[in-house]
Amino acid sequence: MECSSCGALRVRACERKACDRADQRLRFDGENFISLALGDASLRGIQASRITPGGEKSDRTLFAVKGGDGPTGGGYNNTFTRLGAMSEAKSGYVALFVSEAGDVQTERVNVSRSLAWTHLPSNFSTIEQSETYDVVATDTAVVNDQAQAWAVSIKDYWGGVFTGQNRGVVWLTSYTDLETEHAERPKLVRYNEDRFFVLWEKWSLTDYVETMALVVDASGSTIVEARSLGVLRLSRGDAFLLDNQAAWLDSHDGQVFLHLVDVDLDVSTDTL
Repeated sequence: MECSSCGALRVRACERKACDRADQRLRFDGENFISLALGDASLRGIQASRITPGGEKSDRTLFAVKGGDGPTGGGYNNTFTRLGAMSEAKSGYVALFVSEAGDVQTERVNVSRSLAWTHLPSNFSTIEQSETYDVVATDTAVVNDQAQAWAVSIKDYWGGVFTGQNRGVVWLTSYTDLETEHAERPKLVRYNEDRFFVLWEKWSLTDYVETMALVVDASGSTIVEARSLGVLRLSRGDAFLLDNQAAWLDSHDGQVFLHLVDVDLDVSTDTL
């Protein structure tokens, strides 16, 4: 069924944490706080921000989300997007999320949702941005020739109509089957400044299928190809680094499990 609030995929919306109209992440990079925020209106998109210890905040658009009108946006709440995480990286920062490519917005789910990766330079918050939905703060295309750009049509909650321009998006998955292939619950774990674990759940329109993982560098280039980890559900919270492995906790049947994935994507599970 659909979520009555956000018009999520035709699945168990609450289980997937699919109410995607607002979500946030916050990290401390040793000097400043770096935030990532998904919004459904003003800004309708993903915003990256640098916040100094003194409270000064500089915002830049990382990704412009299509749609926004009632019929296709679920009353503006459906952003066709799931927030992953942001991390310090070689020569800047990286961000992971899930979204739909292109500008088609006639349905609540238009195409398969795939993993998206972007890179921002260290000085992203000082790059001049003249238009709210013109993404200029990413430099992914400089470090990865697979980065894509495309225009999207946006109608904001207060009636403004915009043409957004996304730039510097690398698709880590290339799902195409609308009925059987969607990325959900994206997780990012930093191994070092140029190597990252990417975890996600693969879903059909109606059911969880399996959990997947791959390893990429800061540019979004694949180091270890995607591999199925089997039926190991990802938690709603963040995954983390433990003993140089990606780790997360899962609980069911009255027990708590610690799942670990090494840099070769071999998986092990401990019962706590």
